[in-house]
Amino acid sequence: MLDKLNEVFESCKERGKEDLPDVETPELIASIAEDPYFEKCMGTIVRENVDGIKETLENLLHRVLKTYK
Repeated sequence: MLDKLNEVFESCKERGKEDLPDVETPELIASIAEDPYFEKCMGTIVRENVDGIKETLENLLHRVLKTYK
């Protein structure tokens, strides 16, 4: 999954402004959500906090979009 995330990130950099080393967070999140590999993984548990609360990939992406600033 990490290799695929890196692929999506690199493709965002290639599509974007070549003079900037960064990718905008909303663009990256949208690219992850639209990628066929990750579309199949949206319900996968990708994180569990210290309280034992589990988070799916979809919930994680929504939380990042909401709190990234």
